[in-house]
Amino acid sequence: MSKENRKKMKEKRLKIDSIRIIILNIVILLSIVSCKKTNKKEDEFSISPNESFIEKFGNTNLTNSLKSRIHKGDTIAYGNLKEIYYLSGYKKEFFFYSYYMAKNFKYIDAYEDCFSNLKHTKNDNSDAVLNKSTEYFLLKAYEKNPKSLEHLVTEFYGEKENIPKSDSILVIK
Repeated sequence: MSKENRKKMKEKRLKIDSIRIIILNIVILLSIVSCKKTNKKEDEFSISPNESFIEKFGNTNLTNSLKSRIHKGDTIAYGNLKEIYYLSGYKKEFFFYSYYMAKNFKYIDAYEDCFSNLKHTKNDNSDAVLNKSTEYFLLKAYEKNPKSLEHLVTEFYGEKENIPKSDSILVIK
């Protein structure tokens, strides 16, 4: 294969990857927007808000500083903001930052957080696109760190030989 053909193939793959990312962005945003609000008492994954974290959540100087550091790929800021959001009762709202860190910096914890958030967002299995997005983030996190999610992935797919690659989940035709 000539260098020119390889270059064309690489450009084609990059275009396809870009299209996948755009579609995934749209699907996730639509899924989150269309989700029903649940009663916090009924939401088994809710954590009752801690007063000190609610104060931190309301501290716009602190949260804006952490957000701007996240936009630069700061994983420590990511962890701090995640703690504030989760312990203030805003886990679902943190999804944007998880998605941003996963997409832009390939951060493993962010892939896991995206998976966890989507998994606990959906109410049933009728939303095929949301299910595929959830599955994609699970596999992406697994590919980055197989040991941490091996039990969950093998529970979902059975034998290791049956585990697909994340790129095969979001196929654009």
